[in-house]
Amino acid sequence: MRILADNLIPLLQYFFADQAEILALPFQEINREAVANSDILLTRSQLKIDAELLENSALKFIGSCVTGTDHLDIPYLHQQHIPWYAAEGCNSQSVIEYVLSLIAACQADELLALEGLSIGIIGVGRIGSRLNTIFKQLGWTVLLHDPIRAMNEPDFLHSALEDLTDCDVISLHTPLTRSGPYPSYHLIAKTFLESVKPDAVLINTARGAVIDSKDLLEFGQHLIWCLDVFENEPGIDLNIMECAYIATPHIAGHSVQAKQRGTELVYNAAAKQFNWPAKSMPITRKSVDIDLDSLVWQELMLALMDPRTENQRMKQAMLSCSAATRGSVFSQLRRTYPERFELDYLEFK
Repeated sequence: MRILADNLIPLLQYFFADQAEILALPFQEINREAVANSDILLTRSQLKIDAELLENSALKFIGSCVTGTDHLDIPYLHQQHIPWYAAEGCNSQSVIEYVLSLIAACQADELLALEGLSIGIIGVGRIGSRLNTIFKQLGWTVLLHDPIRAMNEPDFLHSALEDLTDCDVISLHTPLTRSGPYPSYHLIAKTFLESVKPDAVLINTARGAVIDSKDLLEFGQHLIWCLDVFENEPGIDLNIMECAYIATPHIAGHSVQAKQRGTELVYNAAAKQFNWPAKSMPITRKSVDIDLDSLVWQELMLALMDPRTENQRMKQAMLSCSAATRGSVFSQLRRTYPERFELDYLEFK
């Protein structure tokens, strides 16, 4: 059996080497010819999985080692009877910790109060639900907007989108959808943006196209933008980046454990498909010289990962490159993002 894989997927050899021959390539080099000679395709979100790539292939399994499925042409995969799996939820804890660090940074810079915040969460799945619990434990008021959950769960406490316009923080955690009764594509646009109170913090760690970028520039300048995702990645709009208080290159979910967990989930899905033995990712821990007793939670989050540092790195790199290299520089920033361990995998001295 032959596996074709994105070469940045971690633990490829650890999980798959016992089961198949592995050809690991940069995602830019994964093409129709390479796919046609493979039995399994392992990918991340940068590669579009569609008819153009898969024509004349005989794939037995496709595994996407990241959260999100908008890079997968799911109707085509079903039509062709190609089994597939996406590692939904693999980066939930990483994104949660990233969002907390954004709020901590805004509080440190006196853009948000330390107490009594009101938070609007748009998209209440794995990440939104857990953030809801955390914010309530902090004593903050939380409004939840998720019409699909409200449609399916009569007891779900759903708030209309316009009810979130008085919140201090609005955090986006919805998948990108373009069809169905409640598409999220350009959900955040002129009407909503104009209604949000001045100096509210708008956080997007979901997908860039949930926000209409043109409307954000024209009607959202009164807000504080914290953006980890952008429309048209990697060729992003530099005006959006420059206007953001914090802009980072799609790395909210890029903890060490999130990436390893994605591979683990995909491997075990493939293991069920091919009757391989189940495996777990190795437990790796990092020792940090931090005295937990001397820090409030905001100081801890910023000591572990300060998004303002990554914001500076991104803006400096993107503003100093040519238009022709902008996409490759954005991708390089993602690849060279500093190693970040989740809280549960840290040992405090």
